[in-house]
Amino acid sequence: MGIRITDTTMTATRSGHTATRGANGRWSVTGHPGRAFTRNQAVTALTLAEALATNPPPADRMWWHINDWRAELDLPPLSPTTHPARDAASSAKTPAAPRHTPQPATSTR
Repeated sequence: MGIRITDTTMTATRSGHTATRGANGRWSVTGHPGRAFTRNQAVTALTLAEALATNPPPADRMWWHINDWRAELDLPPLSPTTHPARDAASSAKTPAAPRHTPQPATSTR
């Protein structure tokens, strides 16, 4: 989990989210379309993305931080048990093994 920061871009290594500084000095962050962030808010948004990319279990203390970071960005809190990434992971079904269908015996004359 890490963030590479330059003067004009930030890249979250695990989640792949990025932030780009605009001409007005405000930052746009992937995953937050239409919002303009300060530099510190962009770092917070990418830190949040990195934390969520780890898919922490419901009882993990990371959720305290996740919801604090969300509050800093004026986002509503997430429930650890209904996190979208967790829902996607738990609902992903392993394809069922193909069933063997007996074939009628063929005679060899």
